[in-house]
Amino acid sequence: MSLNNSKRIFTTIKSKIESEKSYRNLESSIYTFLVRLDSTKTDIKFAFGKLYPDVNVVSIKTVVRKGKVKRSKRGFTKKINKKYAMLRLSGQLEKLTNMQVDIENNEGDLNGSN
Repeated sequence: MSLNNSKRIFTTIKSKIESEKSYRNLESSIYTFLVRLDSTKTDIKFAFGKLYPDVNVVSIKTVVRKGKVKRSKRGFTKKINKKYAMLRLSGQLEKLTNMQVDIENNEGDLNGSN
């Protein structure tokens, strides 16, 4: 991946995961994000640094969740694979709770959630 491709930077991190386990990890400053399946740890760290320059990434753990195979009347279907990134962060973390990335338009604007 070319790290200078600005559109790719804003599509590397798809969304923030909000679940019981991710809320438990917030006490340890670990945030969970859904990322592109073909992105590497270096790509994720670079994209996160561009989106949130005041926040430092200390460590990254990635997990690929394989999609389940379901059986129906018409045969077998497979759900898509998903990749999650757990980022341990330091710095101004309060900005993460008030900002979201405008992923739908791929503009890369940081919009405050009101």
